[in-house]
Amino acid sequence: MGFDSRKRGKLVFFPFRGKKADIMHEFYFILFELILVVLVFAALLAYVNNIAKDLGFEKRYISMDMGILTTVVDYVPGTLKHIYNPIIFKTPVTASYADSLVQITEPQVELPAIVYWYLASRDADIFRSTISLKSDEVEKGVFVPPNITFYKTGKKVALSDKNTNALHIICPTINTTVDDYKSKKIFIAKVLSGSSVSDAENPTNRIANIISAKYPQVSAKASQAASQGSAISAIPADSEMVVVIGDSGEKREPGSFVVYIPADARLPEERKLACMVANEILTDDTSVFYAQIMPVYIDSLKETSPLKVFKERSSPNQVMIFLDISKFTKDQVNVDNTADAIYRGIQRYYGGYDIPSPTGATLTYAVAATQAAPVQAPSVAMPDLGSAEENE
Repeated sequence: MGFDSRKRGKLVFFPFRGKKADIMHEFYFILFELILVVLVFAALLAYVNNIAKDLGFEKRYISMDMGILTTVVDYVPGTLKHIYNPIIFKTPVTASYADSLVQITEPQVELPAIVYWYLASRDADIFRSTISLKSDEVEKGVFVPPNITFYKTGKKVALSDKNTNALHIICPTINTTVDDYKSKKIFIAKVLSGSSVSDAENPTNRIANIISAKYPQVSAKASQAASQGSAISAIPADSEMVVVIGDSGEKREPGSFVVYIPADARLPEERKLACMVANEILTDDTSVFYAQIMPVYIDSLKETSPLKVFKERSSPNQVMIFLDISKFTKDQVNVDNTADAIYRGIQRYYGGYDIPSPTGATLTYAVAATQAAPVQAPSVAMPDLGSAEENE
């Protein structure tokens, strides 16, 4: 069939030219419908399978439970060991921690993760881990939940006691965060005595040299603590922070790690800095007799005390601490790890996470096999009466 049209005296015939196009259009439409039906059917199967296993509610519950639990563990003041028994999952289910979120997933099932947040302390290390929630089958048909143990120290949450150091110190919760901490100038002062000043292998010299060489914002200078006490005469006035390393002259047990701070108007900031640096030095593998932060009254010190260095800062706004590592021998100090730990503590004081925590030991104290091991003192142990306390 067709129709004719007379144009300039000619008969023109037009057949149905749209029949093939209509058939292809209908074919694609039916194909699209079939694909859509398959996708919907697959989604329904996954949904029915999830409902049949009753995991939807279970995963939401466990995500909220673990999120709230992690918030509590992260903010608990002190050292904590908590055993957590989750609900029973007979199929593989995992909980992953990252970026203040806990994600519950079934690795073998193409379903989106169930996500719940938790509050993370800025003063603590970021907690990252993946935990299997699949229950173990003891006997046929009898399942027990996995045994998950959380460990919390001053700055860290971990799932193993081998990944924490119980001597971590609780840091003050004051805000010392800055936008660009790399613009802050840091001064490393070395307080040494006698031949130690020129001893290139002395741990204090090596640590200060490593820090100042690796980080441009840090400068270092040596000083000799002789009979007249410490003598640092050129602390830069533009340095916001002064970290002193060396021998405090105080009577301490071998293997003791003490950070001294002046008891002055900047005490909260100085205590936080001392705490941050000490916790970074106390890595998982570090072993010390005890660790302590010790405030001292400058006016009560002997004139010959190396701690008199606190009087020599060039500005009252400078935050200043004294790291005493003199009770460790050369072979007990890993200078590279200790240097990185000190700088990371400074960075964490300013709110930065740019460099990772050092791995391995910084300080290693071991009692000789022929000696009786001393009783481990807690981090809040009272100090013995050294020269810092004699002239009150």
